[in-house]
Amino acid sequence: MDLMLHSYSKAFLKWFTHILVLILLFACDGQTPEEYEQAFKTEFNACVNRSTSKCENLDMDVCTQQAISRCETFLGTKENPMVK
Repeated sequence: MDLMLHSYSKAFLKWFTHILVLILLFACDGQTPEEYEQAFKTEFNACVNRSTSKCENLDMDVCTQQAISRCETFLGTKENPMVK
């Protein structure tokens, strides 16, 4: 009985480990931290460019600061990105 229980628990642990690894792989979307950082920078810069192109009657520095603030609201910052 103990041997059978041990083999069941060992099989469950192996199954659980495989599931956990799969979840972690899907969660990181297959990107290294450097790739994720580069993708975030690209998306953030595109957001800022779109926002600054819509500024009217504003100083460029004020416009850029507002664009950065708006993009941080939607995307977060490089140090603390919003997870989608």
